[in-house]
Amino acid sequence: MKKIKSLAKRGYAITLILMLALSLAACGGNSNTPSGGDSTPSNTADSTPAAPGTLTLAALKKAADDKGYTEYSGTSTVSNEDDTLPEPADGFTIGIKDDKGSTGFNIAVNEFASEDEAGEYAGYIEYRGGFGNVHLSGKFTAVFIGDEAESAESDLMAAFQKAGWSEDSIPTYTPPEVGHSEAIQSLMQAVQDLGFETRDDYMTGFSATIKPVDGFTATFRGTNSASDIPFFEFKDNAEALAYKAENDKPEDFFPKEHVVAGKFAAEFSSLSEASGAECKKFIGSVYEKAGGASGAPGEAVQGGGAFSNLKPQGGASGAALTNFDISFTVEAQGQETYTFRQASSEKGTFTEEKGRSHDITYLDFGKKTGYELNADEKYGESFPLEPVEMYKGFAPFVKNHLLMHESYKDDMKKTGSEKLLGRDATVYTAAFSGGEMKLWVDDEYGITLKYEQTGSNPAKMNVTGFTVGGVTVEGMVNLGEYEIG
Repeated sequence: MKKIKSLAKRGYAITLILMLALSLAACGGNSNTPSGGDSTPSNTADSTPAAPGTLTLAALKKAADDKGYTEYSGTSTVSNEDDTLPEPADGFTIGIKDDKGSTGFNIAVNEFASEDEAGEYAGYIEYRGGFGNVHLSGKFTAVFIGDEAESAESDLMAAFQKAGWSEDSIPTYTPPEVGHSEAIQSLMQAVQDLGFETRDDYMTGFSATIKPVDGFTATFRGTNSASDIPFFEFKDNAEALAYKAENDKPEDFFPKEHVVAGKFAAEFSSLSEASGAECKKFIGSVYEKAGGASGAPGEAVQGGGAFSNLKPQGGASGAALTNFDISFTVEAQGQETYTFRQASSEKGTFTEEKGRSHDITYLDFGKKTGYELNADEKYGESFPLEPVEMYKGFAPFVKNHLLMHESYKDDMKKTGSEKLLGRDATVYTAAFSGGEMKLWVDDEYGITLKYEQTGSNPAKMNVTGFTVGGVTVEGMVNLGEYEIG
């Protein structure tokens, strides 16, 4: 199946498609023949096992090299809920080629300062589950992630054993007592009210430099999926968006994506289109339920518009957007410029993203069917819209930007008035840790027409087109041009 990186996959609040992340992937393979490396794996490893207690990282690297695998320097690790897991002293990763010839990170071998630290780390990986298979030998750990890695596991572990690896029992990990913020407790309650389990622990991305201040994991079981979905709370919306920008990697072998609401982010992955749709819909339902906890639609559980309603909000006049066509650009430091568009009417919604790829989502409310389309490859997939009302309103990636001011509601200070695109707008500023946000908010419809963020993660957004009324979406995409799976 072709993989499409559509707008919906980047955040269509309550539709769309994907499954578990790198942190949640692992289906067992059944082949004992390595599938990776830059050359055909060989059998040149010394047939005489090393003496017990002589295992070294250099010997493990040589064992991998002798088997024909490509190894890369540098450690790859995970963190637990309070970031107390020991860090490895050294390590390396191994890339395995998939059936398309793309080499991804699949195996992590780490050396810790002591056997206790290695045991604690391996225990957490096993306790957390979903990472693949973990092995422990003294102060060394080896984690095999995904089908390609697990198909090579038996062969590579045999080579490691000849290098001195002696398999140890993995200690039981005992999670620490966790106290959650009021907002996280509200999200957890929303998950439980929807009939699913929660855990206090959560795990960030392998290479994340921005750390959440709190979080938990929801265990979601849908028709097409059984997925662990971590929810994170950050210091502010800027950090949540920065974390999303750093860790959204739809092009990766195990693609991860995040749905942001205020200073919160929920993570899922796009390994499976059908299950991903359910995951994203579930995340939207959690945000919406938490946001409505007080009984007022769109009212935040905690200050700052943390869980603003998923539907467009009225402005000062109370007007609501139902028929509109809005385009805007987003620029962030170190990233290419993205162009977004959403057009909506009573019959459907058309959303479009142009950046690394050209992706379209078309929702036909009459037929109760949605389409995710890759406009570059002319390929797409359909999915049901049930119930249709859940799919109306702003797409989440659109909402994140056009309702940006909701995240700063408690801290905004009015600084003036301007006209943008011929529309009256009120200008606000809001300070946050490490910078300032300046926002231009439309007086009639209460959406952000422009923002400029300064500080360590500078970014800006500009609405470039805004039409209200008279919008029809039926002719915006020709489905006949696409191969629909």
